[in-house]
Amino acid sequence: MLQHKVNNIQETVLITSIENLSNECFYEIFDYLDGYHIYNAFSNLNYRFQQLLNSSSLLFKIKIDSPSNKLYTNIYKQITLMNKHQTLNIRCDLPISF
Repeated sequence: MLQHKVNNIQETVLITSIENLSNECFYEIFDYLDGYHIYNAFSNLNYRFQQLLNSSSLLFKIKIDSPSNKLYTNIYKQITLMNKHQTLNIRCDLPISF
């Protein structure tokens, strides 16, 4: 009985840390997030995440929807300029006035 429990424990693979996820999993997760949020959360976190952010496999989608927040606008510009080869889409949902 004890040997059976040990075998079951050895066969079970647990992911106990987010860092144990594969790069492909992160790319899938990042697909659902705005480029600003990805960059803000993972930039300069550690070497691996910095490499993920700089990878040509990661394409940023950026949505700008608030003209009043200059901080976000400047950060978006910074991200876009630093990662222009990785920018897939920039969406601007600002009202246009004539």
